[in-house]
Parts: sequence; structure tokens; C-alpha cells
Amino acid sequence: MLQILRNKAQSTFIQIVVVIIALVFIFWGVGTNMMNKKEVALVVNGEEISFQEYQKAYDQAIQSISEQFGGNMPKGLDESLGIKQQVIDQLVQTTLLRQGANAMGLRVSAEEIQKQIVSMPQFIDKGAFSIERYNTLLSANRMTPNSFENSMRHDMLADKTVRDIARFATVVTEAEITDLYNLDNETVSVKFVEIPFEAFTKDIQVDKAELKKWFDTAKDNYRTEPEIKLRYIAYD
Repeated sequence: MLQILRNKAQSTFIQIVVVIIALVFIFWGVGTNMMNKKEVALVVNGEEISFQEYQKAYDQAIQSISEQFGGNMPKGLDESLGIKQQVIDQLVQTTLLRQGANAMGLRVSAEEIQKQIVSMPQFIDKGAFSIERYNTLLSANRMTPNSFENSMRHDMLADKTVRDIARFATVVTEAEITDLYNLDNETVSVKFVEIPFEAFTKDIQVDKAELKKWFDTAKDNYRTEPEIKLRYIAYD
């Protein structure tokens, strides 16, 4: 099946099917459960998202917008922007992408997370990553290193999932497939004849004067490091 999809990836029909699958994947199994359980805010494909997680994401969104207004967000702006729904949509999307990543066998290693964090400009001080600045900024945002790194893991998993889906849906032309096949299966036929050098030495005449002149100009190329010969007797 995957081979058929790969071969027919340029088909408009297949691309429409991929879009439909993606839409079903996004909306299937998503539900809200705020009224039934105070501790559960959302349920996505059977996975519960706690109200604490929702509140944390909401607070971070409010803080981010407030900073754009000097720390004081105009009254009613959060409702006019639909911040609550935006936060819910973001949590659902992130959860679905993470679930998709797990289903596809994608993983993010601790080394990948560390490499990403040390390259983030907000943690750079004097041209290098600063652990002090890292901890200070996390504390200011009411986050621990563990919670921040888990958040990074989820974001990076989501990115990997999107990239893999994009690669699958990319249109591949017949010419590109042919070129790749030819490249992988290209062979070279070589024929050679071995000629011993002794067959030519008898016809070579060397002028000793010319040879000495050449050696005098190139003798440094043949100079070796000083060597010492020693003889010794070891005794106790």
C-alpha cells in the first residue's frame, strides 16, 4: 500500500485522500470535559489534559500578550481575541501531533533537546549558553527545567511529525523517480592492461652529470633526521 501511494503521490486523487485523512485525524476523538470533571479540561483520543495544564497554557498566553502592552493588557482583549479557544485548539493540535508521532515511531532524544536549548538565543549570554540565565528565565515564567524540557520534547515531536507528513505528501515526478533509480543502479565497466615497467627500463639512458645536477637541487627532499647507533651492556 505504501509503495502504491509513493508511486502515485503525484495523483490529485491521492493528494485529496491525504488531506481527508489529515482532517479526520485532527477532529476525530476530540472532546471537552470541563463540566463533568473539574480536574480534566480536555480529552483527546482518550488522553486526558488536566485543567492545570490548560490553566498554565492560558496564563502563558495572557502573559505573552500582556508583555506587548507593557504588562497591562486592555480589559476585554482576551475575550475579543478568543484566547481561551485558541489555547484549547493549541493543546488539541499539540496532543494530536504527539500522538501521531508516537504512532509513527518518532522519538526525540535527550541530546536533541539539549542541542536545541543551548542554541536558543534567549539563553545566550556573552556569546555562550548560560545555565544561570536559563534557570532565571524559567523561574520568571514559573517553569522548572524538567517541565520546560518536556514541553520542548512535545514541540520537537510535533515538528518531526509535520515534516514526515510533508515528505509523504510531496509531489514526486516520474523523472525524479527515474533519476534516483538510475543513480542507485549506475555501474561502470572498466578494462585495463597491466604493463610491467621492466619493459621500458632497457631503453632508458641516464646521463650521470645530469643526474648529479638534479640530485644536488633535490637532495634536501631525501634528508632524514640524525640517527645515533649505540651499544650498551645492562647489568644489575
